[in-house]
Amino acid sequence: MFLTGYELARPSGLSKVTMGPSGHALNLYAHPAYRPGNVRYCRLFDIYSLGVTLLEIGLWRCVDSDLDVQQSPSRVQDLLVQACKEELGPAMGVNYREAVRCCLEGDFSVPGLSIPTCAEPDWEVMSKEDIMRAEAAEEKINRDLSEAFYWKVISPLAKLYA
Repeated sequence: MFLTGYELARPSGLSKVTMGPSGHALNLYAHPAYRPGNVRYCRLFDIYSLGVTLLEIGLWRCVDSDLDVQQSPSRVQDLLVQACKEELGPAMGVNYREAVRCCLEGDFSVPGLSIPTCAEPDWEVMSKEDIMRAEAAEEKINRDLSEAFYWKVISPLAKLYA
């Protein structure tokens, strides 16, 4: 199985906003910060969704069978991380568990990496130079995140076999 190019399917640029997920079941796969919608895209959102999917694969069950979509987004994340820590190690091994945990918790130790909020700067009043500097910084963070993602998720998973 190959997972590639997730960053190419989203609008780029700091001022771009994406719509949140629709449907209650889809909310379970969305990062807690993304569920309300109207927030700038962040690669961690897709990495989180991948973590939820990997958790389902490892536990051989859908998350919607264990969770109530009416729970708060942060509570859903806490329950998923708890299931990962308590159940996934015995089911799939420590390397798989740690890769999934990193995805669910966003544990990549990248300087400057943060989850965007609805309280973003007003891009329309920023100078072109300030926007260019901010976008260059964002590109570096994304490169560093891609590298950390490779070492903490892709590389360990690539070593596993059934």
